[in-house]
Amino acid sequence: MNRFRRRFVALGVALVVAWLLLLCYYVSRRGDAPTASSEALADGTLIDVRALSGRGNGTTLLHASERGRWRAIVTLVTQREYLIGAYGLGASLRNVATTYATVACLPSDLAAFHSVQRNLSIAGFDYVRVITRLGNPARDIGRLHQAHKVDVFTKLRMFQLSEFERVLYLDADTVVKRNVDALLALNDEFAVAPEVTPMWRCIGEHHFIFRDELQNEDWCHGHTRELYHGRMIKLSNTGVMLLTPSPRTFDELWALTLDELTHNDTCIGMAGCNDQRVLNVYYDQRPYRQLSVLYNVFCDQFMQGNFSVFRHHRPFVFHYRGQASFKPWILRPGSPRDSWNDQCGEFVKAYDLYLKAYAAAAAPAPR
Repeated sequence: MNRFRRRFVALGVALVVAWLLLLCYYVSRRGDAPTASSEALADGTLIDVRALSGRGNGTTLLHASERGRWRAIVTLVTQREYLIGAYGLGASLRNVATTYATVACLPSDLAAFHSVQRNLSIAGFDYVRVITRLGNPARDIGRLHQAHKVDVFTKLRMFQLSEFERVLYLDADTVVKRNVDALLALNDEFAVAPEVTPMWRCIGEHHFIFRDELQNEDWCHGHTRELYHGRMIKLSNTGVMLLTPSPRTFDELWALTLDELTHNDTCIGMAGCNDQRVLNVYYDQRPYRQLSVLYNVFCDQFMQGNFSVFRHHRPFVFHYRGQASFKPWILRPGSPRDSWNDQCGEFVKAYDLYLKAYAAAAAPAPR
């Protein structure tokens, strides 16, 4: 009987200890709990997150119909691993003292987390805008080489941000080194920087040579190597673009996407099958403004001899484009920052700015 009683008491103590451990774990994780259900955060919801880092008057939910049209700097994050990139981007925008509102577009399953809202606020973002992922309509998703291509066309939703008069879009893997506010003062409906290639590639294709307006240097505009739709198409990189939201433009872009995938299935799973390809085809025969290459300097080119001219100028934006191997925080997640493969040497600096802001907010440094 005494043996049974001792076992019963031991079991009770073990249950109490387990309950206390679970309670401690829950308390420690409360910062990661959603502030609202994903269903409650409908597409178009705008969350003012400034107060979460001591700025603004409070976190307020707004909807597009309740706001006037304004201009803003916007980024997009559809996967959690890109949040670190957005933190670095936000810190770099704060560092160059932008005067425009900064907005991070997130799907509801990310936007609902208090920790995500707070970290973006600490980084320098003013608002979190809820957006619905735009699925890849390719009929054979299993052939896509990179996971992020499942929702790669979501960037086209930037043209649906009708609450904004003008949007300066920056990929979450960019770092801003010089103030880019002047771009939002432009009235062009669409503006984008070109893909550039070594000059020797323009031999025999002189109509692709252009002189950069800020560098006063000649460049070879990247272009398709074969005829596409009966013509050679100039290539631009949509990691940095000024755009005018328009439901009509979005509808036309989406119709073009469906047409491309329906009639050109051989491209499924290749690097060209993404929002950038669609935008290049769409604007190939429409007017747009070509920005200086200094507004979108690719880190994989920055240190190459063919592009040494970049190092003699002051880029506005560095872009860690391409696969995961070009994203310093993804290549070796959780590793010390000094071991990251930072080709431009700029993301680590921006992320350190974010960490300093995080420490100043009296919170433990994130992993």
